Amino acid sequence: MSNASCNTASALGLWAVFLACPVQLQASGQLPPSTIENSQLPNFAACRAFLEETWRVDQAKADPQPIPEENGSRQTLIYSQGVVATDASHASYEVEEGWQFRSPLADIRQIRTAYSYERRSYHCAGRHLSGTGTSGYALDGYEAMPD
Repeated sequence: MSNASCNTASALGLWAVFLACPVQLQASGQLPPSTIENSQLPNFAACRAFLEETWRVDQAKADPQPIPEENGSRQTLIYSQGVVATDASHASYEVEEGWQFRSPLADIRQIRTAYSYERRSYHCAGRHLSGTGTSGYALDGYEAMPD
């Protein structure tokens, strides 16, 4: 198949996905990944220590409960498995830092929830540290107010 035929087939395939899944495709947005780290550390132990410290700092950002605000509440959420070592010279750390905002809408008896996030992924291969990050959001969600 020629490149032009492949490109046309790919474009038609994408349109089929867009038409079949309009709700899911409009439900969120995400920026392309970007490099956030690319460095050489003295050794693997230093690289892993960087990951461990980053994990500790991220854990401290989490709010255990929603924080009341004038028009609802906000909460910083941290989702991570912590630092994962795959062998003696490789480790990784992945985290999603999310910000949830909840607002009551008394006129329609609903609670609106907005959520945006930043995802970061760090990897140690020996003394080499690399990392990427991306950010995005989910479409606002609504739920009935409690009686």
